[in-house]
Amino acid sequence: MYSWIILLFAIIPIILIVLAVILFRSLKEDASKIYSAGLKEYNADKYAQSVNTFKRALEAKPGFSDAKFMLGCSYYMLEKYQSAIQCYMELLQKGVEDYDTYFNLALALQMEKSYSKAIDMYAKALGYNAQSIDSYCNLGRIKFAQKNYKEALEDLKKANSIIPNRADVLFLQNRCHDELSDPDNLSEYEKIINKYIEISDMDECPDQLPTAFAISLSKAGRIIEADAKCKEALRTDSKSGEPHKIMGLLQLVQRNLN
Repeated sequence: MYSWIILLFAIIPIILIVLAVILFRSLKEDASKIYSAGLKEYNADKYAQSVNTFKRALEAKPGFSDAKFMLGCSYYMLEKYQSAIQCYMELLQKGVEDYDTYFNLALALQMEKSYSKAIDMYAKALGYNAQSIDSYCNLGRIKFAQKNYKEALEDLKKANSIIPNRADVLFLQNRCHDELSDPDNLSEYEKIINKYIEISDMDECPDQLPTAFAISLSKAGRIIEADAKCKEALRTDSKSGEPHKIMGLLQLVQRNLN
């Protein structure tokens, strides 16, 4: 009798361990299935749904790094940049350090205009992938926004050395040259205008090109052409208020000329 009781007490912990292992595997499997469903939603541009799905995956498996990363990506696509930043920071705090985490964190910080922090994170990303043209290009964008045009050109030069003649890189370089050009030197503006014409014929031409083109044309005194480019910019760069501002200034110039 006592031997059976002793045997029972010896078997119970083993049974509990086996049940725990089965439960753990079941939860892990469920988390993977939920994660896969979240990826399908994300790839179908259903970002609000993928946020909820990746959260469910994390509830099933709290340390699920891939789910946390994709949750950050989903928040980013919904323009919830602070939530995205929090996801990527939590990954770094848990020791998940790689190119994608640093790059995405830098991108979210850039969108929040936390430029100094973004620059630091792009530098970290480049430590994992020194050939990241997007990192150099975004560093150029940040430094352009900070009006550090010469530094921006250095980063854009590095981007161009990795993949030559990419339209967005050439466009940003030309904008820097425009800002650094001598306002009294019309020949410089002609070179900048000719470069915009060249870029406009390229694939994946930036939406902001007509706006920048209009600015250079107006600086060169080509008011009618600048006005036409502004009207084009209103179609391609509708989110920006810049074309409206330029058109207003051009109208004032035309009135003064008349």
